[in-house]
Amino acid sequence: MPPLRKKRPPKRAPSVVYFRHAKNEKGHKQLCVYVECELSGNLVGPVWGHSAQSVNKALAMLTQECDCPSKFHAANEYHGKRILHSARREE
Repeated sequence: MPPLRKKRPPKRAPSVVYFRHAKNEKGHKQLCVYVECELSGNLVGPVWGHSAQSVNKALAMLTQECDCPSKFHAANEYHGKRILHSARREE
């Protein structure tokens, strides 16, 4: 019987994105994103804003700080309500 291969760690770790509000440095309530790795339980945030760029930035920060064996993190669950502001009209 040939030797068994070692199982590779997954390339993308599943993570949970939380859309929340938090107080910034000036004490104002702002929209923010927190991201948690489902494999290790590490939590990163707040990253300000609810846009796709904010979610991607939080996932990149989690990838740098997380100690799980995965190479990247991908959002597979979302909690909270995402609030996106449209461009303001100038009159």
